[in-house]
Amino acid sequence: MVLFDPWTASLEEAQQQPNAYEPQGSVQQCVYANELTAKRDEIITGDGFSVLQAVAKCAVAGLALPDWLARAFLARYRSVQGGQVGSWDDEKSFGKPYPKGTQMSAIRRRRLNRSRVVIVVNKLIFQNPGIVIDTHFWERVGLEIGEGKTNAQKLHAQSVNMGMTRNATAIKSGLL
Repeated sequence: MVLFDPWTASLEEAQQQPNAYEPQGSVQQCVYANELTAKRDEIITGDGFSVLQAVAKCAVAGLALPDWLARAFLARYRSVQGGQVGSWDDEKSFGKPYPKGTQMSAIRRRRLNRSRVVIVVNKLIFQNPGIVIDTHFWERVGLEIGEGKTNAQKLHAQSVNMGMTRNATAIKSGLL
């Protein structure tokens, strides 16, 4: 039997694994590994926050850090540990996570509503498997989370991209 390697596997190979759709399952691992690999140069040459986000994605998906990401993380970590910079938010370390003037309440609201949209979408689909995923659906989702239909769709798409859920159509088709 060949061991599954999310860093080299195709999505089709990931979908054939017994744990394909479990949290930290092969599909999530494969999607995250492909995404990180595609952004490798951007992560390495970018700011420290992108390095932290990449490490967090590995942690969420249960992925071992690839060597290139481990080296990028350790270089920034050691800049503080070794005294080359005096703060974690120095640009040579991990940098400031948000630009000056960012409204933290908006950040918190988006984060909360990403979780809420997952719950509401699942609830609506499970309560009514025949529901149509259309403008009215997203209006209803938005109403329940205190957002408009467009923001509800965006928050749901972000949740899918973050591996928090599958898209609404996939959830619905899984019930039928």
